[in-house]
Amino acid sequence: MFSKLKSYRLLFVMGIIMLVSWNIIADRLLGPYQIDLTEDRLYTLAKGSDRLLRDLEGEVTIEFFFSKKLAAPYADLLSYGKRIENMLRTFKACNPDKVTVIFRDPDPFSEAEDKAVAHGIQGIPMQSSENLYMGIRITNDVDGEKILPFLSSDREKFLEYDLIKAVTSLDAVDDKPQVALLTTLPMQFGAGGPQMAMQGRSQPYVIYTQMREAFRLVDLNKDFKTLPEDLDILMLVQPPQLTSEQEALIHDYIQKGGKTLIFADPHAEAVNPRATTPTAASLKTLLLPYGLQIQDKKIIGDLGLAQKVSMGGYGPDNIKDYLFWLNVTDAHLDKQDIVTSSIDNIALASSGALELLPERTTDITPLIWSSENAMLYDSSKAVGMPDPDSLLRELSPSDESYVIAARISNKSEDSESALQLFVMADSDLFDDRFWVQVQNLMGQQIIVPSAGNGSFIIGLLDHMTGNDALLSLRARGISQRPFSKVDEIRRKAEARYQQQEQLLEAKMQETEARIQQLEAIKPKAGSLVMNDAQQQELAQFKTELLEIRKELRTVKRNLRREIETLKFWLMGINIFLIPFLLAGIGLIVLMRRRGQSNRRGRA
Repeated sequence: MFSKLKSYRLLFVMGIIMLVSWNIIADRLLGPYQIDLTEDRLYTLAKGSDRLLRDLEGEVTIEFFFSKKLAAPYADLLSYGKRIENMLRTFKACNPDKVTVIFRDPDPFSEAEDKAVAHGIQGIPMQSSENLYMGIRITNDVDGEKILPFLSSDREKFLEYDLIKAVTSLDAVDDKPQVALLTTLPMQFGAGGPQMAMQGRSQPYVIYTQMREAFRLVDLNKDFKTLPEDLDILMLVQPPQLTSEQEALIHDYIQKGGKTLIFADPHAEAVNPRATTPTAASLKTLLLPYGLQIQDKKIIGDLGLAQKVSMGGYGPDNIKDYLFWLNVTDAHLDKQDIVTSSIDNIALASSGALELLPERTTDITPLIWSSENAMLYDSSKAVGMPDPDSLLRELSPSDESYVIAARISNKSEDSESALQLFVMADSDLFDDRFWVQVQNLMGQQIIVPSAGNGSFIIGLLDHMTGNDALLSLRARGISQRPFSKVDEIRRKAEARYQQQEQLLEAKMQETEARIQQLEAIKPKAGSLVMNDAQQQELAQFKTELLEIRKELRTVKRNLRREIETLKFWLMGINIFLIPFLLAGIGLIVLMRRRGQSNRRGRA
């Protein structure tokens, strides 16, 4: 027995040694080769990348400046640098005739460091007072140049898109698709508007900047009389009140097959969070011929997709589900559509609902919709910041999903011109504060999305102009990966406790009101205190109030405990149980093979 136990221990130690040895050998000999087991296939070159690289017309040279020796003590930096190297080698393998890759290690005071500084690659000061470089310079055969000063690990999941976009930007033709934009949103200057721009502190919307980079963007004046010539896409985003002449002009453009995107909602928070806007209603006559309209003065409140917001203060009781701000997950996105198929989530605020008219003569394909645990609220309730709990108490789910965005096309393929119209009952998805964080690193702007809003909008424009190659890249790897199963179970648990909590709060309010009434009773003339009956009743209500508060705390504590226990077990299963089971299976297989070898040896 002791000999067998000793043998198992020896086997375990040998297994550990073999595992470490295999990792070292694999790192040295199999560096360029990999198996991608991530959910989003983040380490596999997308088909769109492969196609773009193979279709390059001119030659490009990619120089990667990476201080490998300085990064060696920092495992994360070294691993990220190696991933960049491997990806660039894959680029080279896709089109070795057109892609040249050069790796440079800019040691301090070396010629490589001089080149890095001369080309605008940014060094990050380290503890040793030396600068660490991790930037890229891309050049083509006609003196074009693109510099990525520093590849921040914050955008690691977007690495492939950033690199492919930089490479193809040097190979792109000058004639970009033309997009005409009509909007009342402060896209061009940011939340501060023109006043901030005059002070030199404007911060354009990230999506607006991305549109300017990818397309010839024309900003339409609200008094426009004509549309630009050679227009590829007309884009209306919370537009101003249209005149009848402007409506006729847009209608004529759509009827002739003009590609059109319309984003409008009954309550645009980016325009004025404390006022409703008439845009959605004003588009009624424009949308009616196409078989739909945006429901007037109605917005969606959705418990199934509600975002959590902080109400100030500390503790879990200050985090609430805000029904008007939605995190639309992939279960509520059309996975058959090329634009939404690779999007994981979209963040929306005070969205309206599309009403599909029964007598329509068009085909309407929903792309985004609410959950069934939703209802329509009057848009005036979104003015200011309403109490999330009061919205929750009013919620009476309609058990139907509301369409938020849809494509509209011809029913008949025999039509003279194809109808290419997209309508969405939301415009706040353009606003940076709902979907992206903008960070500044050594003067370089780092964009870190928390939702796929940018991927969705630019993807729509790309698809409508015929450029689908980058669609599969833009949405890969959103930075936030929430415990979606935990959120679902948490909402179910909250629903169970909600009724009990509401009853206790109502009872507590009644008791507090009765106490106030008793304390307000004036004593009879000549008496300075309440009579015995009144004092007894007051004491009884105060005791009852304490008991109710105790019960309420117990309800909230049980809810938190249930959620935390669930989260603990799920994390434990993911972090410990699954690896342990895999290791156990491997050890069992190894012992069985050893036993079979011993039996064959004795035979």
